[in-house]
Amino acid sequence: MSITIAIYKVTRCAADLWATRDLYEPLWQVQIEEARSLGSTTRFRFENFLERDKGKECEIPTSLADLVAAGIRLVVGTDSRRSAFYVAGDLANFMCLLDEWLRYEEARRPPTAQLEVHVHAHTSMDVDAYADLEPWRYVFHSPAPTLPLNYAGAPPIFGTRVAKLTLMSSGVRHFALVLSGGLQEFGQPFRQRLQSFGLRRVREDTTSVWASETMDAACPITQGRVFNLLETVLNCLALRARVAGRIHHSTPLFALVASLRELRSLHFADDIVREENVSRKRPAEREDNSCHICASRDINAAFIPCGHVLACFSCAAPLLRCPLCRRGTKAYRIFHA
Repeated sequence: MSITIAIYKVTRCAADLWATRDLYEPLWQVQIEEARSLGSTTRFRFENFLERDKGKECEIPTSLADLVAAGIRLVVGTDSRRSAFYVAGDLANFMCLLDEWLRYEEARRPPTAQLEVHVHAHTSMDVDAYADLEPWRYVFHSPAPTLPLNYAGAPPIFGTRVAKLTLMSSGVRHFALVLSGGLQEFGQPFRQRLQSFGLRRVREDTTSVWASETMDAACPITQGRVFNLLETVLNCLALRARVAGRIHHSTPLFALVASLRELRSLHFADDIVREENVSRKRPAEREDNSCHICASRDINAAFIPCGHVLACFSCAAPLLRCPLCRRGTKAYRIFHA
């Protein structure tokens, strides 16, 4: 039985995504994927593990509620084989708890069904969380920028609080940045910093949307502003990054995106990389036809008169300007034959 564990550092300030946590403790994401379903969810089996010592004198949590109070939140997605723990603060202590759970699971299996646990750490991980683990029980892989379990593929800690940064290309060198997600809870100073970098709010309801003017990827000043924005304003956010539109090789925009992929704070979704032959297809035929704003509904709206097609009608209808070119527009629903 094989289990894959992937560890990411989500943010250096857990309170940015988890309001009850300390501002100065980091937040980690620990994904777990089992090679095959065990017939019950990770949540159910982990809860049974915690409750085994209920009523005894012990220091570890004995329920999921106690776990949350200790700064650990378990989130299970639609796939019962894949789940994510979000750990605020001491990652090493959590890894010891996880080790105990794996021992507990292994003890309940036949001797021939031993667990094979592969641990992968993202390059953003800057602590030694394995010191108290027995090396012979695990296969530790070297830290890498790309892991078998993609950061954005796990369920988020709370709803849509994980912000999305979309780079929308327009030609070989021009692009615009669109920032969306649960940004309503951030205060006025944070919004003022976004405005100082040229981002303007284009929508504010259940999902905040901020967009930049069209920028030139070949301009050194633009490149500096983008990196400065990411490293000084958005460095506290868990950013799922995506590229929308066609990007040709050996162009200024391709070089900029390649540089952005080197940033440890950005986690590029692996399902939105578009090869040129995919980009030539109609939206309905692309592998990813999701709205570039909410990322949950299909694209079915066009901005007129500019003609840009990049959002669902629900997101596009309230906008007075196209997020890509910033022209005054009206959204119309489109239908694909």
